[in-house]
Amino acid sequence: MPSHMPGKPRMPWRGAAAQLRAWRWANLRHAWGIGAAEFASVPPPPSLGPAERELSLETALLCYGFGPGPGAADAALSGLRAWERALARWRWETWQCRYVDLADPKRIRLRPGAPPRPRGFYWVLFRPGGDLADTPVERLLRGGLPPGLTGSGPEALQMVAVTHPHLARIMEQGRLNFMALADYEVAPYGFGDFCEAPQLFCNQGTLGLGVGNVAGVYPRFGIPLVHIVAPPPPPVVSQTTY
Repeated sequence: MPSHMPGKPRMPWRGAAAQLRAWRWANLRHAWGIGAAEFASVPPPPSLGPAERELSLETALLCYGFGPGPGAADAALSGLRAWERALARWRWETWQCRYVDLADPKRIRLRPGAPPRPRGFYWVLFRPGGDLADTPVERLLRGGLPPGLTGSGPEALQMVAVTHPHLARIMEQGRLNFMALADYEVAPYGFGDFCEAPQLFCNQGTLGLGVGNVAGVYPRFGIPLVHIVAPPPPPVVSQTTY
């Protein structure tokens, strides 16, 4: 059941201003090099209307695509930066499966067919995915995602590590499902056998990043989905001379 439905408490989602402040602080703390101009040009968050609510989308998350140069972001690097933040700020403990190496492209990638992530700041509309807790990632992808939605990649990591760290405790309390990140693929042995998906969880005070087989059933793990809102194009600079 989605967390906004009757019978379940609403999640304490943070607004745009609080998320932007969190990104400013993380950028300063970790020297990520996000410039003042990028912060100044963050567009307003997308709205959640009846059509979005019908898809069980609950909130807007501010995300950032890391990577050199223009074009699409490096999704693995974007996740790595978020996990670095988790390691540095986590008030309890962290645990990482040795098979999830966000710095090694031989071990993790954006799944084929997943939409590329924008470079720089972008918004996504987020669906926690608790209703998919009994669904293998492979079955969901094979059966077709809802129109306009895709699995989470770096977005869930950035949510928990940067903009919404309080949600880890809520996961631990069972009020929010653990998360299988369906837009990533993991090759546990680094030989091209991309057969697993990362799993994000919090248990007994430990924030964990593990893996699960894409064909497996993991009852406590939902599959969050996102709608990526493309950032507006940069303004066109007139070349007219007088």
